[in-house]
Amino acid sequence: MALPLTHKPNTLSLHLLDRGSPSTFHWILYLSTSPTQGQTFHLINAPGSDVWTFDSQTTQDITHGSRLLVALELGEVEPALHTALAERLAQVPVGYLTKFREAMTCRVWVKETLFALEEEGYLYLPVGGVQGVDRIEEEARGWAMRDRVAGRTLVATCS
Repeated sequence: MALPLTHKPNTLSLHLLDRGSPSTFHWILYLSTSPTQGQTFHLINAPGSDVWTFDSQTTQDITHGSRLLVALELGEVEPALHTALAERLAQVPVGYLTKFREAMTCRVWVKETLFALEEEGYLYLPVGGVQGVDRIEEEARGWAMRDRVAGRTLVATCS
């Protein structure tokens, strides 16, 4: 019997979800409020649309309907900062931005968000700036691809 998936409370994580595509994933930031509950932050769009909308939901389903491939724990966020963090995430632009020079997607939004959170002191990345965010992207994508092949879900700490 598999153990239930849990997170350390007050941890910001990057979740990559299976989209049924060989090399693309849905990218979500997840702030845990308890081992099995938290709040999601991500961009969504209608099928075939390139118009993205910010979405945030409280959830008790940490596996996102069993689509979760990897949960990469990025760092602790003190409970007193949860509301401020949620408000800040809602302010991250959803249009084209020049920092990463890519069309907006849920993945690019996460990258822009991580850069802003590190720059503003909400999060500490071992390597800062664009290079640090690119490393997180590579690490998360690598874990998700391996986990899809292995048929597992993994909770890992960002290296």
